[in-house]
Amino acid sequence: MKSILFLVAFISMGVSAQQPKVDLAMELMAIMDFDSQTDVIVQNLSAMQIRQLEQFDIPEKAKPLIREYMEEINNLLFSTFQSKEVKRQYADLYASVFSEEELKSILAFYKSDHGKAFSKNFPEIVAGITKISEGQVQSVLPQLAAIDQEFKEKLEGLE
Repeated sequence: MKSILFLVAFISMGVSAQQPKVDLAMELMAIMDFDSQTDVIVQNLSAMQIRQLEQFDIPEKAKPLIREYMEEINNLLFSTFQSKEVKRQYADLYASVFSEEELKSILAFYKSDHGKAFSKNFPEIVAGITKISEGQVQSVLPQLAAIDQEFKEKLEGLE
């Protein structure tokens, strides 16, 4: 019984020792406007999905239904990413990766004018990266199709 109490006390000490880092991580996420950044990411994914769908030969009358379907999925993802449980997991991740001093320094940066500018403009950077990435994928679609066809032929050859 003593060993169980010791184990519980030891685990509790580890959790409470981690709490200041988790609190710093939560503060960092608030300063970085994590909710808005998540919203921008979901919006960018949705826009990318719509652009991809427009490349397919889909009957015009099906497009509103597909958009509604995608919006429902994106809303579910957004609400999941915004949940307290997921935010806590992100904070735990920050706390496990960075030391308390590093978190304090990162917070100091985000509280500075340069950090505020970075945070404010970060969604634009993410949108730009998404567009660049999407363009690069589009540029290699013929090669991807050829690789896909070759793979299918090899699989058929196994039969």
